[in-house]
Amino acid sequence: MRPSVAPAPKRTIAGVWGRQAGDPSLSSIHSLTGVARGPGFVDFPPMTEWGQAQFEANRPGYGIRQQPMGNDPRLRCMPLGVPRTIWGGGEFIELPTKVLHIMGEDWRQIATDGRPLQVDPPDLRYSSGWTGQAVGRWEDDFTFVVESAGFHDLSWLSEEGLPHSEEMRLVERYTRVDAETMILEASIDDPKTYTELYEVIPLTFKLRGDNSVIRTPSPCNPDAERQFEELIRRKAVQPG
Repeated sequence: MRPSVAPAPKRTIAGVWGRQAGDPSLSSIHSLTGVARGPGFVDFPPMTEWGQAQFEANRPGYGIRQQPMGNDPRLRCMPLGVPRTIWGGGEFIELPTKVLHIMGEDWRQIATDGRPLQVDPPDLRYSSGWTGQAVGRWEDDFTFVVESAGFHDLSWLSEEGLPHSEEMRLVERYTRVDAETMILEASIDDPKTYTELYEVIPLTFKLRGDNSVIRTPSPCNPDAERQFEELIRRKAVQPG
């Protein structure tokens, strides 16, 4: 018999969290059903004319829309960006006035000192626009809410090439269910790209048992991406 799980501790999300297997993201690549959660597939809001044009111009290198010589920013070793990189979980480190969120190769700071959300002007977001600016607060003892804005439009929401604009505003609600489980409910408000608010399917994260693991850098290697393109991806999508 499986031992009972301890109740959730109050006002902390610290630790290393991994996505639970299931149907947990915008992307069909990480979905056990193989169903993409994108426009025309399942439950993504309709796009504006601008958003549709961006979507059609995006050529993924993975998934059901993959094409040779894709233009996924990731294939050029650009950051995944927020929110694409948050779907996989990551590590939260709590400091007195901020939370540090490490997401693979990417990281961001979430201010928790009560300051208002302030963003860089659009023409100055060449660096900060990958993750935006974020502030966080405790809604109650078990739900931590993060609000983000200040993005540019260079990253994608998922591997299928779902676009967003510099107007995107993101709200993440992390709720501790018990000592080992946390639920992420996220919403994307981007009226330039989508005609409705998108409420992402809830994602379940599990606390990894060993938080003492020392991480080592794993930078994207352009040569490795080029070799993968030439030897595997391009051949996989060629007819015959």
